[in-house]
Amino acid sequence: VPLTDGTRSAEVYGLAESGGGDPPVLYAAGFEKTGGTTVWETGGIKAAMVWKIDGATVTPVPLTGGTREAEAWGITESGGSLYAAGYEYHSGTRVAMVWKISGATVTPITLAGGTRNAAAKGIAESGGSLYAAGVEENSGGAAPMVWKIDGSTVTPVPLPGGTRYAEAWGLAESGGSLYAAGWELHTDDNWIATVWKIDGSAVTPVPLTGGRRPAQAWGVAAGGDSLYAAGKEYSGSHKWTATVWKIGGSRVTPIPLTDGTREAEAKGIAESGSPPVLYAAGFELNGEGTFAALVWKIEGARVTPIPLTGGTRNAGASAVIAP
Repeated sequence: VPLTDGTRSAEVYGLAESGGGDPPVLYAAGFEKTGGTTVWETGGIKAAMVWKIDGATVTPVPLTGGTREAEAWGITESGGSLYAAGYEYHSGTRVAMVWKISGATVTPITLAGGTRNAAAKGIAESGGSLYAAGVEENSGGAAPMVWKIDGSTVTPVPLPGGTRYAEAWGLAESGGSLYAAGWELHTDDNWIATVWKIDGSAVTPVPLTGGRRPAQAWGVAAGGDSLYAAGKEYSGSHKWTATVWKIGGSRVTPIPLTDGTREAEAKGIAESGSPPVLYAAGFELNGEGTFAALVWKIEGARVTPIPLTGGTRNAGASAVIAP
């Protein structure tokens, strides 16, 4: 389902379902440039966007006016409204933002004060409140952050880490706790894929990797009695292996989605059914030297790749909603 006509650069990062119809109405969050034709061109400004997808009908919902750089990364539904998380530049500072979308009305909610660069990456509802995950600069580098949103009241929940650099991306609720997935820069300059368990103001980090090889987690989802995070782990020779980590209590089990011989990443993850079937979205470099968009179906230790594109042109998937 093309969301734009291809004359201007655009990307999609988040996906949410609304209305519960058959087929459902979907909403995609991302950006579209106001000029230029590629992401890497200096011309044009990124405008944060949401696209409403109702069958074959696509309706764009601009979140910003396109006069200041902005992107939307995550999106979710709560209380009959949609909420998109991202950032917008204000006076040269990247400000973490959430936009409330009620029909054609878009209401911006500022998450951070704008004195330090910050961005919101993921958003989810838990216990009647909204939570956005992201990153905020500090004197030592950047720290992973979660912001609790109750109407217009925003309460920051700092996550452990960030003495050098760390980010939080995906959010999921399981068993009454909130979980944020991301990564932290270790003392030996390796990224450690991490999930933070959040119970009110109490935060417990759960390292997914030991730090011997760089790894990053992007998405997180609950499945049965376990939690699953999706990301990538370095396999050597300048290549990354798309990976899902199963988290059961204090035990973490990696599930490689690719064999590590070609560059690959998993960005989003969702669960369906019982016993749970998992779906991870991402991309893998193919033999033609282009990135092919993929979804991996994960049933226990069995992984089945589902190609979304033929690989003749670069493509990647960032989010997935399981049936």
